[in-house]
Amino acid sequence: MSELTLKQAIMDIMKELFSSIENDKELREFKLYIDQHPLRQEILKGFLKSLASNSHSLTKVRINQVSLKDKHILLLSKLKSLKSIDIGYCVCERESPLEDIGGDLNEFKCKDASNISARQIIEVLKKNSHIWSLSFCGEEYKAADMVNIIKSMNLIRKLTVSYACLLYTSDAADDMQCVDLGGRRIIKKKKK
Repeated sequence: MSELTLKQAIMDIMKELFSSIENDKELREFKLYIDQHPLRQEILKGFLKSLASNSHSLTKVRINQVSLKDKHILLLSKLKSLKSIDIGYCVCERESPLEDIGGDLNEFKCKDASNISARQIIEVLKKNSHIWSLSFCGEEYKAADMVNIIKSMNLIRKLTVSYACLLYTSDAADDMQCVDLGGRRIIKKKKK
């Protein structure tokens, strides 16, 4: 089977899935993990178009490991019943109009999503005054940005700011008192 034929076969299967999503009036939650599939952009666009045409019931969307372009944000913004959006390990176009998503969100997560500025998070918080759960990766923002985000929070009951997991070198891990935050061994000089 040639690569072109294989791609067409995959897209034919996907079209059946898209069609079933469009006709499912009971759909409440949608999770998509695409990873490094060569057709990921076409698959993402197809799913989002299907979801947008069946937007009355969907309340939760989670999208992982894709490049999220402005056209995808536009499709997500058509999901008016959305209460929770989770964009994880995605690369967004710089200054994407994320604030167009929702309007009545309760939960907004953008864990390890590149190119999402503090201003964008603040705009999402302004538009969605009922957000009570906010999650984002703290290491992408300066201290002043973090302060501005926190000042913009209204009803937040749950705030999760994640940072990269610290890994210790094996020789330093055996004695925690001799490990600094970078996982390097601290050599203590003996007093004479």
